[in-house]
Amino acid sequence: MSKRNIRRLEYLFFGGIILLLFLLFLPSVPLRPVKAQPTTGDSYKELDDKIRAFFDHLISGNTTNAFDNLLLQSPLGSSSAPVTEIRTKLDETKKHVGDFHAYEFYLAKPVGKDIVLIRYILKCEYYPVIWTFTFYRKPSLQGSTGTPWQLVEMRFDSNLDI
Repeated sequence: MSKRNIRRLEYLFFGGIILLLFLLFLPSVPLRPVKAQPTTGDSYKELDDKIRAFFDHLISGNTTNAFDNLLLQSPLGSSSAPVTEIRTKLDETKKHVGDFHAYEFYLAKPVGKDIVLIRYILKCEYYPVIWTFTFYRKPSLQGSTGTPWQLVEMRFDSNLDI
């Protein structure tokens, strides 16, 4: 047997030992659980439905109904200065990002017991836009027959640093 063949056998032998050791100790390494696709869950279903209706109106080009329905019973009101500013900014942004095509849920993050941030991605022709909706559960409305959640802030950004 030549030195070359002996060298190959040594590599195979030691490579096999390393592989065997790796396979023996692999089960003892803790694996990270795979995260499920995020959803708002049942506790925020009403809010999720309201936001989805908002995006459906936006995509169909009915911006007025989108805002009016979303802001119904909201302290923001559909004609307040912040909402007028958002509408104006949305019209300007649409020129850069293109037509609205679809939307996708991204995150529902409770902040304490009475605040929840819900984020969606609005998929546009050229760029995606991240929308954040902040809902607050008023203590005086808890336990009433209506929804205790009120939209207190909404914003969007085409900066993808999320």
